[in-house]
Amino acid sequence: MKTAGQFVAYLIIRTIHLPFYVLPYGWTLTLMRGFAMSLWPLGGRYHKIAYDNISHAYPEMSHADKLQLVKDCWKYLGNVAADALFIPRMSAKWLDKHVIMDPQTRALEQEILKSRQPTVVIGGHLGTFEVLAAYGGRAWEGHAIYKRIRNPFLDRWFKRIRETSGLTLLEMSDAPKAIKAIKKGYWTGFAADQNAGKDGVFVDFLNRPASTYMGPVLLAYITGARVLFVAPVHIPGNKIKVEFTDMGVIQKTDAPRKEVIHEWTQKWTKVLEGYIARYPEQYFWVHRRWKYTPEMAAHDEATGRRKI
Repeated sequence: MKTAGQFVAYLIIRTIHLPFYVLPYGWTLTLMRGFAMSLWPLGGRYHKIAYDNISHAYPEMSHADKLQLVKDCWKYLGNVAADALFIPRMSAKWLDKHVIMDPQTRALEQEILKSRQPTVVIGGHLGTFEVLAAYGGRAWEGHAIYKRIRNPFLDRWFKRIRETSGLTLLEMSDAPKAIKAIKKGYWTGFAADQNAGKDGVFVDFLNRPASTYMGPVLLAYITGARVLFVAPVHIPGNKIKVEFTDMGVIQKTDAPRKEVIHEWTQKWTKVLEGYIARYPEQYFWVHRRWKYTPEMAAHDEATGRRKI
């Protein structure tokens, strides 16, 4: 019965996708923002999650402004959906037209690509990460670590369309392949701001401790890769602005590896915070990012369910 339901959901998404074969990009954004708002009455649970997350992040914000940000975020999810469905049409010509960088960012990109320096790209669920995946495949011959979608029909389909740009997708368990790709000079990316549960390290994120994946920093530490934080955000004119924060290379010292991993995970998390402050409506507030708490971790450690 579960499989049948998953297949029906897959068929619904494929049906929604049909207009994306012919409509201009701007129209698809408008279409999906409207579709997102049509689902607004059904999203009560997610509205509450977003409101709670925003309240912790920005306690000084007024109730009215928090409600407006929840609505703006919900509407922006339409952009995210449109970008995901538009990927098969994101040709090199399309990306040249819609993706922009300031001269400093472009120069840094070209410098690293020319040198083939091992590079780990860290991002979050901010802005249009699906466009970044398409751009990264074409411009960087990039690799990306991804988490499987629970619906296997959707997982196979989205994996296929994400790889149309030349992006190579690696599962979270494919660490040896990721290390090999990084050492060969392929940019390897992570959207690393999801709740990591028992597998994460706690860092301060928007006024609360958040269990955060160590993978990006750990791989950079092992391979000696340069660490870039990348933020791809929508700006007026149906353009996507890509910004880099060059965080440099992790220097190996006498400090315990665990401490270095924690320090650098906190560093990139603070960079993400800065971008969220600039583009708050483009963050994925509906995610239960702080679901796993230090209290839960202490309990798991006491019962042997969490290794440290």
